[in-house]
Amino acid sequence: MIKKATDSNCLSGVSSPLLTLLYSALGYSGNSRDGLYVQYDSAGNVQSLIGLENGNAVVENLSPEDTDEIKSFLDFCHIKTVTSSAPLTDLCGCFKEYSYMSRVVESACGENSCNYLSKTSRLSEYESVYDLVFSEYGDFEKWYCNFSKRINDGNAVASYLINNGVLLSAAVVTCIYGGNALLSGVFTPPVYRKNGYAGECIKSVINKLSDEKIKTISLWCEKNNVGFYENLGFSVNGKIYVGECK
Repeated sequence: MIKKATDSNCLSGVSSPLLTLLYSALGYSGNSRDGLYVQYDSAGNVQSLIGLENGNAVVENLSPEDTDEIKSFLDFCHIKTVTSSAPLTDLCGCFKEYSYMSRVVESACGENSCNYLSKTSRLSEYESVYDLVFSEYGDFEKWYCNFSKRINDGNAVASYLINNGVLLSAAVVTCIYGGNALLSGVFTPPVYRKNGYAGECIKSVINKLSDEKIKTISLWCEKNNVGFYENLGFSVNGKIYVGECK
């Protein structure tokens, strides 16, 4: 049986690299189906945690006894992708593997030449970061409604580098939970790459998180980007799998 969660109590004691994403889904309201769901067995024990956000799912299969129910649920919700800490091939067939990386948040990452989205940021500033990093979401108004609230509540951080009105790079933490921040968006237009702009934005994000007393920051990336993040103090701690739903 799968039920929608109303608070974060079901996440208590859960150890997973996807914990921040699951918490993120709890507060997301792009449509009526978005949110955090719990799969229970007949005895009322938690089997799996499922986060739905913007047509994508995060699945932490704690005790994989009934993936058929999860698959039917995802099909009903018209889910496009599934992210998991294990390759749940019975849900999507083929999963792409990413490196899960993290580092301790420390200050003194150098001078801060970047700007931050904040309570006083203009709508145009949000639009610029959205267009650069999250344009695939397809609906700026829904994204802005959720993300600006997270910024205002201190549950998200966005750093961007701009010069003469041109946005050179941005780094975005979309959610913070349990002392961990998830770096889920980093992008520099091809014409401005290899100038260290993305690194500056990430360092600025880390400095901001340090000010907020956040303990760790994590991300997942493709294999060819591992060296870039290692140079910024991140280390590989496991794997994350993302599959396209049929």
